[in-house]
Amino acid sequence: METSSGEIELEKIIVEKASLRANSGDIAADYLMAEETSVKTSSGEIDVRSFTGNVKAESSSGDVKFSAVGEAAYDIETSSGDITVGFSLVQLNAAIEANTKSGKIKTNQPLQLEREAKDRLEGIIGSGENPIILKARSGNIKILQAK
Repeated sequence: METSSGEIELEKIIVEKASLRANSGDIAADYLMAEETSVKTSSGEIDVRSFTGNVKAESSSGDVKFSAVGEAAYDIETSSGDITVGFSLVQLNAAIEANTKSGKIKTNQPLQLEREAKDRLEGIIGSGENPIILKARSGNIKILQAK
């Protein structure tokens, strides 16, 4: 699904592959299940709730938020905006790599830290089998245990 100028809003979508693109506009989805998902916006926010599946998400200018209900691989990047990823799983199995050039990284996840600095966080949760890569050039990163 693609739009040049306008919002994309989806609800209760179950597909094998999803591709969402907005050149100038927000992308919002509630209850999206897909094996592979690609989300990209040039100017706008990405907000995906109750998400299941692997994701590659990019935003040139805008916040990126994912609320996940299943384990998967995440590759999320924003040039100017915050990244917030929330997991509702009791036990997450992930290898986290978070980088920001200008911002802070916060987490309430029980990480086994491998590397921590002001602009970088690397660690393992559980078995560490799912890669979670988060990059914010100018923005904060939050990795949260959803309540």
